[in-house]
Amino acid sequence: MSRRLALTLGLLLALLLSLPSHAQDGRSKVPINRTISGFTLGVTTTAEARAIIQRQGGKIEDTQAGSDEEVYVIMGLKYARRSTLSVGLYFYKGHLRRIAFVFNNLDVLEQIESELVDKYGTMAEGVGTSKEKVKGIVDAFTTLEVVRRFDYEGHIGFECAYIAYTDEELERAYSAETESEI
Repeated sequence: MSRRLALTLGLLLALLLSLPSHAQDGRSKVPINRTISGFTLGVTTTAEARAIIQRQGGKIEDTQAGSDEEVYVIMGLKYARRSTLSVGLYFYKGHLRRIAFVFNNLDVLEQIESELVDKYGTMAEGVGTSKEKVKGIVDAFTTLEVVRRFDYEGHIGFECAYIAYTDEELERAYSAETESEI
């Protein structure tokens, strides 16, 4: 599941980044919080993340490592005081590049999305697939996205969803490196 999740999250980020930058909605009205559930984008190291996970009662279920990247899949953590199905932490050169909170409860996701819209403003709808709906909001340093996945084409049969925060600077560096490897 973790490799599939990592690939899906990467693909969806690429789709979100394809949103038109001139869209009136999709720009945060206030800076997007960079410390989420105790993890700080661009700052938290892998060692610090392991300590935070342990302190919060989570468990690392799976890890993947490349030359400059690591991915942790964690169970047992909460986001916005709500239980998650899992949490993905994505590190680049030892620092947190992205954090994704996965949910399998659509009502919970919609409650959180409403709170995010109240705080940051209207999210722009991105180009997804026939099995995905993507919304996002950005500021100068951070992308926040809400993605719903469905079992069937035409957005039928809710499968799961995630809320992800991405450090833009680390994402650009990571993308440039992975593109040069192709």
